Amino acid sequence: MTVEDVDEADETEFLIPHDGISIDELPYAMFTVRHTKGEKSVIVAGDPVVQYLNGLAPGETPKKLYGTRDSLALRAVYPVVNNIGTEEALLDSGLQIVSVSRDTAVKWGFTWNPDIRINMESTQGHVEETLELARDVPFQFGDITILLQLNVINKPSYKLLLGRPFC
Repeated sequence: MTVEDVDEADETEFLIPHDGISIDELPYAMFTVRHTKGEKSVIVAGDPVVQYLNGLAPGETPKKLYGTRDSLALRAVYPVVNNIGTEEALLDSGLQIVSVSRDTAVKWGFTWNPDIRINMESTQGHVEETLELARDVPFQFGDITILLQLNVINKPSYKLLLGRPFC
């Protein structure tokens, strides 16, 4: 990002370029229930970025998406991931999406779509584009299964980060 891309403002505040939009301006993720034949029903957590992209008019160019994260006290949960095993997942009420490290995505056998990417700002102010979106990954919290949409990030300081739908 260059100086020409942003407005004049306080240097401590992250600035969204003119051709961008903050993911905080997107609608919250929607939850739906999917009934599967012969299995329990599952809850599917939507992704606000996918909802934004699906809501664009035909031929409309999407804006670049930017997300920021505030430093908050850490809380963790331990869901069963991809029907394989338990993984620590940090809760972050300052984040609207769910994200996962690339190493964790590979470890748990996720597949992902490289066409859906957003720009994430770290608490240190560094902006990095996500790698892709892993869709409908099952997370089990006790007796409840939720299919999550996870933004895959190359080398974050965490394995799994659960945003606002969980906080």
